[in-house]
This record gives sequence, structure tokens and C-alpha cells, in this order.
Amino acid sequence: MLNTKWRSICGVVLLVCLVEAVNSQDKPKWLGEVERSLQREGWKETRKNTYIDSKTKKFVSVSVLLENNETHASIVIGQQASVSEARDQFRSLLLAYKVTKKEATVNKYVGLGDENVAVGGEGWVKITFRKGRVITDVLPSPEETAERVARLVAAAIPGKN
Repeated sequence: MLNTKWRSICGVVLLVCLVEAVNSQDKPKWLGEVERSLQREGWKETRKNTYIDSKTKKFVSVSVLLENNETHASIVIGQQASVSEARDQFRSLLLAYKVTKKEATVNKYVGLGDENVAVGGEGWVKITFRKGRVITDVLPSPEETAERVARLVAAAIPGKN
């Protein structure tokens, strides 16, 4: 009886470990550096969702809610299959802003990724940047905080991704 219970417990533990290995299988290594950079600056994760393609088991994106004292931020980092796919997605975003007549400033932040766009409203700003095949949205307020967080994330993403 004890051997059967022990085997069942070991089986469950092994299954949990295998599921975790599959879920983290193709997460980019630089994602950990992004998290560490934010933590060093005092940001704490309050919620995090990582999305893995169920068929290919490859990393798709991560969505993180952060808090630093009284400031809150939302970051979404997505990795496309190729640089050209990321470029196309970024250009589609710019087209969407144009069609909806949303005021957007393209490449406002010099040196932030390969291209970036800032969209704001009363009391908020959203910065989206592309670096290689990675597209990142950063949404904290005020704008200076958004830029600082975006630069932290961009610095942790390698040029060849």
C-alpha cells in the first residue's frame, strides 16, 4: 500500500515538473534579464501571464502588471516569428492609429528599439517599441516613468532575438 501511494505521489510530482518544463521550454533567456532589471529598479510583479503556443510549445508573449510604490505599470512583450513579421505588425499598429485618428508620435524616443511610437491621452501615455522581432507595450504614467521602464526593458532584450 505504501509503495503504491509513494509511486502515485512521485508520479504527480514528475508530471508537475514535466508540465512546467514544457511551459517554460522556449521562453527566451533574456526574459529573465528583463524581470531582474525591473526588480533592481524597485518594480514588483503583481500579476504575470505567460502565453505559450499550445502546438509548437514556443513562447508567444508575456503580460506583466507591476507596482513601484504608488505607481502602476502594465507591460506586454511579444515575440514574433521573424523580424519582418514584427515590422509588419508594428506598421499595422501605426495604420490603426492613423485610421482611428489617434494622435501618435513615431520615433519620439531616440535609441528606443528599432522603432517606437507614443500614444497618449489625458494623464497617460502608452509606448510601443519594436526591437528585432520583439514588440513591447509599456503603459505607466507619467510619461517619464513610461520612457524609463521602456528603456529598461529594451536594454535587456538582445539585438539578435
